[in-house]
Amino acid sequence: MKQSWLQRYETYLFNKCIHRVLIDRVRDRNDFKKGRFTRQEAKIVVEKTKEITVEIQQDVPIPSCRSKGASRNVFLGAGSLALYRAISLQTNDKDYATELATEACWLAFKQSVGLIKLIPKIFYRNPQAQISAGMKIALRFPFSRPDYDWEIIPSSDTFEVNFYECPVHEYFKKFGEEEMTYFRKNWCTQDFSIAEVMAKNGRYERPNTLSDGDSVCNMKFFVQK
Repeated sequence: MKQSWLQRYETYLFNKCIHRVLIDRVRDRNDFKKGRFTRQEAKIVVEKTKEITVEIQQDVPIPSCRSKGASRNVFLGAGSLALYRAISLQTNDKDYATELATEACWLAFKQSVGLIKLIPKIFYRNPQAQISAGMKIALRFPFSRPDYDWEIIPSSDTFEVNFYECPVHEYFKKFGEEEMTYFRKNWCTQDFSIAEVMAKNGRYERPNTLSDGDSVCNMKFFVQK
């Protein structure tokens, strides 16, 4: 499948984040005598991730989405799963592979939200206003309708949104329990950290989660006072 310019850029960014996370990390967190990942080993993981991404997309094709944001996110979902599998081949430790893959995804995600974070800070000084404006931008892209089904819940001092459908979650449902567990620990945890990036003292709460079997991800972004 031919990649768009955005997919090529984000793949490049993702690969750099893989190197940042792996190089000099211990190969086995239970046995430090096994040494640390080298630059060459990180490169091997990147190349293996590319191979596995192709295999995943052949076995479970990425669905046709009506919005570019959803297509982008599902594409990244397949890539993140490929990274998890590639690291698992090196460590033989699924929990550690999840930790390393999640950290690489976080670094890439943090860098990719630069504009979403910057634009509100130009127009607003209030941290809650920055979070609310940033999230409204994110709901336009990449969490775009109609593939994402969401509803903003009016609130004066928080930003609350309910997600009823997530295309990345739907994609991971086509795999097994191991892959869903990985999705839950990786993708479903990033919002807790991104709230802190969006504004000073930013926080996030989510009582219910689609990947836990709930009917909604009811999200609340707010500033801790």
